Amino acid sequence: MAGIMFNCSCIVVFVGIFFVLSVNGKDCKAIAGKVCACEMDDGSGTIDFTSAVPKGGFTLVDDTFTYNYNPCKGFSLTTPCTNVYICQHDSSNYFDLGGATSSPIISYSSVTDTVKVAYTASDFLRDTTATWTCSENIKMTIYENPQMSYNLDLEHPCACASKTVCHGGVVPSSGGGISIGTVILIVLLFVVLLYLVAGIVINKFRREKTGREVIPNVEFWLGLPSLIKGGVMFVVNKTCRRSYEKV
Repeated sequence: MAGIMFNCSCIVVFVGIFFVLSVNGKDCKAIAGKVCACEMDDGSGTIDFTSAVPKGGFTLVDDTFTYNYNPCKGFSLTTPCTNVYICQHDSSNYFDLGGATSSPIISYSSVTDTVKVAYTASDFLRDTTATWTCSENIKMTIYENPQMSYNLDLEHPCACASKTVCHGGVVPSSGGGISIGTVILIVLLFVVLLYLVAGIVINKFRREKTGREVIPNVEFWLGLPSLIKGGVMFVVNKTCRRSYEKV
């Protein structure tokens, strides 16, 4: 009986780790034919700026330069800002920060819950990474770091996943409810809780155990941190060893 309960504990822990990693691993896939949109693979909707870009694009003016940004299509001002997504300029100088001769690279960060779009100038001298962040407000900032590489942050309602067309007025409702991953995680937590409660009841009233011994497989749970640490160290050591071998 103890062996069966121990096996159940192992299954619950490792299945839990698997599903937590699955839930946190969502992505936003690029949509064919669109350079300013992507679709969330968890079913929560799309992030789409197609109907939200103002005439002339987004504009930011600082103490030195003016920045123009249109995430959906290329525009032209003065050479070298010809057919570009992003242009930096003052009264006499123009710089291509992201050319439209090639499609930008769209990726999703599940850590920050933001979309990142990588642009490269047509002359390959400069590049820009734009970060789209879900917000009720519209705000754009840009800074250079390192030299010749720019970071553009765009907070916007259309950076929020939605199943309806976003026009930039308010944060749209996702309309998708909770995701399947969230449901699975809730079920898993319920199973773990049920397992612990049932084990405690059996140990206390049927086996007449007391103290921490009422916790099912208490030795396993007490040793779990060490097992996790050992697993992490094993992976780290293997990775480092491979790196050294390559060098």
